[in-house]
Amino acid sequence: MSQTVAADYGVTTVSVDGAQVGDSFDAYRARLGIEPVEYGEVALEPGTHELTFTVTGKDPAARGHSAGVDFLELELVDASR
Repeated sequence: MSQTVAADYGVTTVSVDGAQVGDSFDAYRARLGIEPVEYGEVALEPGTHELTFTVTGKDPAARGHSAGVDFLELELVDASR
């Protein structure tokens, strides 16, 4: 995944089916940009799942609580690993 970073962006978390995945990401940067973020793997059972991005706060220097996802890549991982 790559997330947008900027002076008015906050701290985000990602969860799948209500469980947080990986660490929070502080997207505050003085200049607008895009940064790759690795949240890790999640084992999913067959069926419908919910992916949630939540803004949980902001850096004291940030001018806002914005959040942005530039792209999201999902990869099928062999379950036999």
